[in-house]
Amino acid sequence: METSKKMIGIAQKRTLPMQVNFICEDIRYYQTEKKYDAVLSFFFLDLFYTTESKNVTIKLMSFMPKNGLWLLADFQKSKKLTNKWMLTTMYLFFRIVSKVQVMQLPDIPLILEELSIHPYKYKLFSKKFICSYVIKK
Repeated sequence: METSKKMIGIAQKRTLPMQVNFICEDIRYYQTEKKYDAVLSFFFLDLFYTTESKNVTIKLMSFMPKNGLWLLADFQKSKKLTNKWMLTTMYLFFRIVSKVQVMQLPDIPLILEELSIHPYKYKLFSKKFICSYVIKK
C-alpha cells in the first residue's frame, strides 16, 4: 500500500517471484474484507503520530487471517545523539519533500505491548536504532 502512484509504478516494474497486490491508497482510510497471507511494513509506522500508529497497527493485524505473518521493520527510540540527529534530519527532509508532519518516533514496542501483540522474532540492527519483527497472528 502506497499513496504515490509513481512509487507503485516503480515497485511494479520489479520482477517478483510471488503475486503482490499493489494498492494506491492511504492506509488510514482503506477498507477491505480481504485477508492477506503476509503484510510487510518497512519504515512505515514512523510516518504517523503514536495514536495513528496504534490504529494502523490494529488495521494491519485485521488484514491477516489466522497464522498470517507481518514483517515489520522501523526505527526505534534511541538516546544516542547521532541517532537523534539522523532522525531529526530525516524527518525534516520528509517534511519538505513529502509534507510528513511527524517529528517524533512512535514507541512501537509499547504499541505492540498495549495491543497484546507478541512478536515471533525480534532483532536489533544499527546499534539498536533499527528493529525488525516477525509477527504471527
